[in-house]
Amino acid sequence: MSGTILFETEGPVALLRFSNPPEGVMDEGTEAALAAALDRIEGDDAIRVAILAGADPGVFVRHYDVQVLEARARAMRERGMRFSPDRPVPDRGTPALLNRIEAGAKPFIAAIAGACMGGGFEIALACDLRFAEAGDHPIGLPETRIGLLPGAGGTQRLPRLIGEARALELILLGRTVGSEEAARLGLVSACVPDALAAAREAAARLA
Repeated sequence: MSGTILFETEGPVALLRFSNPPEGVMDEGTEAALAAALDRIEGDDAIRVAILAGADPGVFVRHYDVQVLEARARAMRERGMRFSPDRPVPDRGTPALLNRIEAGAKPFIAAIAGACMGGGFEIALACDLRFAEAGDHPIGLPETRIGLLPGAGGTQRLPRLIGEARALELILLGRTVGSEEAARLGLVSACVPDALAAAREAAARLA
């Protein structure tokens, strides 16, 4: 099944819920749905704030589909593509979408009520506020465990958020943390009983 985003409006607040059962991973379908949702948010003056959440139980976004990433990497290798500071990776796909979230005029809030790793956590990092629901939900950038670099801004946004030393520890070791430790480290604004309720409360104040 291809991932999608359920889009609702609650007055001036847009609620975007990622869905791709059973694994809850992000893929090309999710990217297309997120691009369409951002177009709608940016083009509607009545929308003042956006909340990003998961629609599948126990998941925000688990991670980007590794099979898709592998296929892309193989295709780039077959084309002989190489990247360097003089020839950077093109700003498209998920990295471009997260740059739009970060640079947009309207605040984005991540309501993390489940697994939030890899590309899913990079989505949360691009948001202005993050609330994690209490529980042992894995949060972080574990992709180095399988030889992948966080490729959608995680290596830039995480050090800015919690400092270079702590970010290097988490990224290089591929360590994930639970909601309470995420709050102690400053990865999220707070660990709360209900992440979506906390996000809605903050969104109402911002709107």
